Amino acid sequence: MPKIVVTAAVKDVEAWLKFKPELVAQMSAVASDGTSYVAMDGSNRVATTWDVPDLKAFQEARAQPLPRWRRRWSGTG
Repeated sequence: MPKIVVTAAVKDVEAWLKFKPELVAQMSAVASDGTSYVAMDGSNRVATTWDVPDLKAFQEARAQPLPRWRRRWSGTG
């Protein structure tokens, strides 16, 4: 199964890490084994890795906008 890496810059790394249970729930229909990573240099760069059986379905799921309160809470917007 393909494993992909998704990277991002977030406003608040700690808030983004707390968002993981919701992120996993949102992506569970199209990906599994989500793992989170943060940059060791203290920057705001983060990443996740996922096992993805259907890349097109994964990309479509990622394209779904999060409600504004979730973007703010997750530190991504």
